[in-house]
Amino acid sequence: MTLNAGIHFGVDEAVYFADPCPSPSFTQSLAKVILDKSPRHAWLKSPQLNPDWEPGDADGYDADRAIGNAAHAYMLGRGKKVEVMKFANFRTKDAQEIRNEAMNAGRVPILPHHSERANEMVDRATDQLDQRGLLHIFGSANGASEVVIACQYGGVWIRAMVDWLSHDNTIIADYKTGGMNCAPHAIDAKMKSSGVEIQAAMHELILDTIDPDNAGRRQHIFVFQENEAPYALNAFPLSEEWMVYGRKQLAMAFDIWRECLSLKRWPLYPVDSGCPPYPGYQGSKVLGREIAHEERRISADHLMGG
Repeated sequence: MTLNAGIHFGVDEAVYFADPCPSPSFTQSLAKVILDKSPRHAWLKSPQLNPDWEPGDADGYDADRAIGNAAHAYMLGRGKKVEVMKFANFRTKDAQEIRNEAMNAGRVPILPHHSERANEMVDRATDQLDQRGLLHIFGSANGASEVVIACQYGGVWIRAMVDWLSHDNTIIADYKTGGMNCAPHAIDAKMKSSGVEIQAAMHELILDTIDPDNAGRRQHIFVFQENEAPYALNAFPLSEEWMVYGRKQLAMAFDIWRECLSLKRWPLYPVDSGCPPYPGYQGSKVLGREIAHEERRISADHLMGG
């Protein structure tokens, strides 16, 4: 299957991740790899550039990952194919063999109690989205799930898979779960580590190219949910401040990708990078301890002198 420019529904996940574009395409995941590591690291993760590329999936059974995949599938009605196992655990050889067969077939094996937990998460998420007036997202009446978008931009193919896109292409919703703290004072750490601003900037860039009439009217809603009881959730539209930083980072990564494609050269880290500066927050800690120590010493000297 070759993916043409536009909005596509019902694209199999395995097909999408194998990069079905006419030429090597750029994604938000590759942008993060370039920014966090190097172009060569991104080359290794490109299905069309790396001849030895294989779908990346962790070996064995990871409960958090299985619960997250299941909750994602139950919430969106699409995604990885979940297969509930008939075992209470995977300690026996028979259970491990059946689990591995499911994984090798591209399905997500999950234990019954973990599947129940994923369903409970979705139930609690529905309640909390309703309280926030966001029950319209993720539903088939107002939009579609697991939508693939792709286009050419600056002579380069770019693609993305959107968790949920409204029928008028103006609302993009993303559902993230995990063992995280979704409290308002803590969620920014998860947002930054996930690179939500780069993800949203990529979605915006592709949709604005495909559907320029709605440029400037789009809203990116991120839903974060803890995978432990009481399954607390935080959901909100991404602010323009986050979008600005996302666009800047995406633009820089895109320029690097396009240049590397053109030159057919994928360098590792710069040879002249030098020693990095001392981390500012660590420096503040050192200076703070030094000041506190000095204040205690002066106070002690004053008391002894009195």
